[in-house]
Amino acid sequence: MPGAPSMKMYSREDLMKNMGDVDAEDEDEDEDEEPDFPSKLGKVLREKDSKKNDWKQRITKGVVDTGKKLKSHANRVSNRIRQWWSGKKTILKNKSSKSHKAEL
Repeated sequence: MPGAPSMKMYSREDLMKNMGDVDAEDEDEDEDEEPDFPSKLGKVLREKDSKKNDWKQRITKGVVDTGKKLKSHANRVSNRIRQWWSGKKTILKNKSSKSHKAEL
């Protein structure tokens, strides 16, 4: 027969019989792992939750810091505009008062 010399050939019945035994072995392996599962799961969830909180804290801090910075910039611009506008008003008042005095 062609193929590897150490290769064994199985009939369909042998394969079906062996497949039943493999399923039984898989069920036994799953039962062995279940008692450790909740303790490992709790640890993983705590680690995951702490990372999630850390992420949330970083985002929150970034938003708060950005908000403070924007507020300071807005106040600075507002003050500049207020000073500019009050300067414009005084110039317009001075011009209008001088023109009225000249007419009198």
